[in-house]
Amino acid sequence: AEWLVKNINDTTAENYKNRVYKDIFFLSQVPALSDESFAGNLTGVAIKYKLIGLEELAIMKQTKFEAAQKKMIKLATDYINLRYNKDFDAETVKQKYERNFIANEEEMIANAKNLEGIVSRETQLQMLPSGIVTDSGREMEQLLSEAMREERLPYSEEDDL
Repeated sequence: AEWLVKNINDTTAENYKNRVYKDIFFLSQVPALSDESFAGNLTGVAIKYKLIGLEELAIMKQTKFEAAQKKMIKLATDYINLRYNKDFDAETVKQKYERNFIANEEEMIANAKNLEGIVSRETQLQMLPSGIVTDSGREMEQLLSEAMREERLPYSEEDDL
């Protein structure tokens, strides 16, 4: 009755599972984020270098997605223009894509601050993460109006001209 009992070699099965696990990440060109050797005590820059293959894949997907979105927007605006006798231009629609990646904001702020006196304030503001400063031009206007209030000087937008 040997055929009733299945004789399985556990070591062979474990080796096979480990090999398939590694091959999945190798063939899909993404890092195994749960791997012990991945994270450890790495800096943000080191992790970014480990994710460079994944970033390249994301850029390729984004390029294809942008083209498809542009075509969809063109079709939608053409339909609206025809159906409702409007004059919308699909080219005026701006697409913005942001990676969902943890950024070292302290380092970005320090880099912007270190450029004081080397580049303009607006350039410094543009270097800051979008969560802090969304529109550098508007931020410059706010800084100017705050300075005017602190000095108690009259300010009008004509002064900029």
